[in-house]
Amino acid sequence: MNQDIWIHDFAKGTFERITSYDGDDTWPMWTGNKIYYVSDRGNGVTNIFVQEVGAGEARQVTSFDGRGSRGLR
Repeated sequence: MNQDIWIHDFAKGTFERITSYDGDDTWPMWTGNKIYYVSDRGNGVTNIFVQEVGAGEARQVTSFDGRGSRGLR
């Protein structure tokens, strides 16, 4: 049930997986050349991460503990 983030190129009909973490990477939001998403990597608590498309490594944006980013309301 763990999810990864994929990009679909409609023109080419191809898919590219941009995350391969064993936990959850979910709720992607694309802006410019970056994709922000929620992940439980690191400390097992959901936080927001950002990754440049085609550039590789994810960078943690928030540092929530306890209920994590899903606990925000």
